[in-house]
Amino acid sequence: MMELVRSLDLEPDDWLWATWRQRIPRKLPEPTPFNKAECLENFRTLKEGKYSYRIWSEFQEIIPASLSREEAHFWFTVMVSDNKQPGKFHQWIKEIEARSFTGEISLEEVKEAIAFRPTPGLLRPMLSPLSHLFPLEDIIDLMEEWDEFLAPWFRVQVLPYLTEERAEELRHYLRTKLKNSQWSNSIYNRPSAIFYLAAYLGIHDRIETLVESWPDELYFQGKKYNPLRSHHRPEVIIFGLRSASLVEKHIKRFQIKFDNQDYVRAWLAHTEYSALNWVCESILKAEHQEKRTEMMKVLTLVKAPEVAPYMLELMLDVRTNLASRWLDDNIKYAIAGLLPLTSNQSRLGAAAVKFIQRTNRKGYGDFIRSCIAENPVSIPANVRKSIVDLVSQEKSRNAIPKWLQDCLQDFSKFRSKIHWVDSTDLPPLIVDDYCLNSKQIDLFLIALKQSNLTDIHPLLTAIINHCDPENLDNFAWSLFERWLEVGSPPKDKWALFTVGLLGTDTSVLRLAPMIRDWPKTSKYKRAEIGLQCLTKIGTDTALMQISEMAKGLRFGSLNKKANECMEAIAARRNLTIEELEDRIVPDCGLDRNSSRIFDYGSRQFYLAIGAEMKPIIKDNNGRAKRSLPKPGKNDDEVLAGKAIAEFKLLKKQLTEVIKAQSKRLERTMINGRTWSPQAFESFFVQHPLMVSFARSLVWGGYDNSGQLILTFRLTEDKTYANIEDESCQLENIAKIGIVHPAELSETQRLTWIELLSDYEIMPPFEQLTRQVFGLEPEELESKEITRYQKIIVYPKILCGILKVTGWQGGAIDYKYFDRANITAIVEVGNSASSSYIESADRIKRCFFVPGNYTDADLDCKQAMKLGEVDAVVMSEVLRNLWAIASKGSQDTPF
Repeated sequence: MMELVRSLDLEPDDWLWATWRQRIPRKLPEPTPFNKAECLENFRTLKEGKYSYRIWSEFQEIIPASLSREEAHFWFTVMVSDNKQPGKFHQWIKEIEARSFTGEISLEEVKEAIAFRPTPGLLRPMLSPLSHLFPLEDIIDLMEEWDEFLAPWFRVQVLPYLTEERAEELRHYLRTKLKNSQWSNSIYNRPSAIFYLAAYLGIHDRIETLVESWPDELYFQGKKYNPLRSHHRPEVIIFGLRSASLVEKHIKRFQIKFDNQDYVRAWLAHTEYSALNWVCESILKAEHQEKRTEMMKVLTLVKAPEVAPYMLELMLDVRTNLASRWLDDNIKYAIAGLLPLTSNQSRLGAAAVKFIQRTNRKGYGDFIRSCIAENPVSIPANVRKSIVDLVSQEKSRNAIPKWLQDCLQDFSKFRSKIHWVDSTDLPPLIVDDYCLNSKQIDLFLIALKQSNLTDIHPLLTAIINHCDPENLDNFAWSLFERWLEVGSPPKDKWALFTVGLLGTDTSVLRLAPMIRDWPKTSKYKRAEIGLQCLTKIGTDTALMQISEMAKGLRFGSLNKKANECMEAIAARRNLTIEELEDRIVPDCGLDRNSSRIFDYGSRQFYLAIGAEMKPIIKDNNGRAKRSLPKPGKNDDEVLAGKAIAEFKLLKKQLTEVIKAQSKRLERTMINGRTWSPQAFESFFVQHPLMVSFARSLVWGGYDNSGQLILTFRLTEDKTYANIEDESCQLENIAKIGIVHPAELSETQRLTWIELLSDYEIMPPFEQLTRQVFGLEPEELESKEITRYQKIIVYPKILCGILKVTGWQGGAIDYKYFDRANITAIVEVGNSASSSYIESADRIKRCFFVPGNYTDADLDCKQAMKLGEVDAVVMSEVLRNLWAIASKGSQDTPF
């Protein structure tokens, strides 16, 4: 392998951040003779009516870097003139034109002019002309209190031009001023500009003494916002230390993450290739996309293998095309940097393997092999095999199938191509033992682009019918990831449609978390398309995910779309939403005994569902294992690989099923939903997964009037046992439901808790140990709950708890309880003392009305007496109100 030459393409001025490096000053050009007419013409470019304080930044574009004294006098006079009102621009021009500019102006005149400035923001543009009229020492004396203007101006417009001799004179001057200056540790006072200038000029001993004096907690950032850090900019001081190791030590001591590109440039000027991880972490933690993009652009200036892992991580997490483009434009650096990652059993490791495989298909196989030959120990043999010994696209020597040739005939004159994705970026596509070549893949992509979720191109339909679903799923997801990598261009959203057209449960489990996250970054339309894709896939796993989104999403429009999807599917099947939810629980490929065989050819492994729904693997001899083992030399490599992939998918499915069904069953307990004995037998006892849930809960048998007449549990052999742990039959039972502790006496509840504990049974959610809330005697005849009126809570907390627990609405929130046909209403109001807690809220009242009311404008006269409300409904409502009140504080008005 030819040695790769690293480079760090910073601007020359960026290296000045590292004051321990040798400085090479730039030369200022000679100033041109003063031409008042030309200067006035330049000034006229600031259009009438547009003039405001914001426009002062535009002076930088029209004022030369080098000025004669006369021109400097001109621009300073313009800046301190008072005729700035819109509509009087021409009058201002005439007044300036009538004056003469000799370059003779005293420091006292400058101080007097500056004293009348209406805002400090006008001071910065004056520094440039002043620097051509007075020595820097005088300007520093004049402006040292305005560090936010003087220090940045000094670094950009003065520092690059200082000779070492002049820099040493300024260091001597600043040392004398530092003796009488003290660093401020208050948020209300900014430190003097003297400290920042000392850092820029590298007065190392004073800077090191200052930084070492700061306690660890002063500027510690961590996970919380530290306002002192943003006001004092300690990183600027730290960058003035004498070595890269000291800079790194103190930046990491305070856990300071960078929030602009200048600090990233400064960090690279100090540490070069040795601490790129800190830049990556800063980009990932940046709050605004604009800031992330700025810092990413600086990181792309690094051309070295060391940066490749961080580019890969940013590509996966930030989904920026800058990272993707860097990896594609610097393939050899990327290969050399990512190869060591391939041995990691992590998301990054898998992504690195995928990238290396892609570059191998692009013709970099020899370079990859040479890199591996130089580092044979660091890359495991099985990874080397997966990278280098790929299935070639020419692997299949079978002739192209006649049906495929006929389908492609329509594309014979089609010359267009998808430019952001190449066939080498995607895994091979095998149809009827024939591997599509790159040209055929391009045509297939065109067919995908011309399709949507309802109108599918004939070529796509034909290939779906002749291709392995797992192959199609892998192809679709790789295409979708590539679309994300290049910045998700909206006009190519068909790449997301492709997941709905070709995806399986594997894609469902990857896509669902993204759909939940997209609205957090205002990608509502993309989330809606994702929901449509899940609906199109239509498997039990997909529908279960939609069902959970309909119940649990905190984004109104998306929540509504998910509900509409479920209602449409239920209507097509002539079912209610609840009946549909019973039928869409995935079985994860388990048989009636809740087990599954994974075949390695020479040996088999058996899966069973253990305690807390965890999968248990056993070999032929009954020995338990945590996971499937690596294939041995006697195992069938293809069968073993397929078994391992299926087991990984099963574990992901199982995790999602446990999470979704635990929430669903808790909701059914609260709402008092029941099943007929026949439905209970079908959906719980005979279901390979739900039977495990059924065994961990206490069930109730009800008569036709809804009266609880029996409590029981499901045993290991699928029989029923009562509270005495005796076998029982479900005779005279009309309905079966999950028992709420409010329906049990204290003796019954404790007996059941002890019985389940003896069998080491853990319920999937809080059932018998759930705290039961009740009314106070004086509340029984009342129609409103007002016990929490004096508790104030932040609106986000209040709304968050109500939304998570299933309440709907706004100023008036409501929740319908099917078990008692009652709607609970909570009215929220502003706190009397919201002056000291911003936008504080309180629960004004809570009341109940019969029936399913969704109208926010409810008449209190309809309210029921609290003593008439169902005990379970009352307990759950009080539980929610208590959860809110526990996060608040006593309302104490001034």
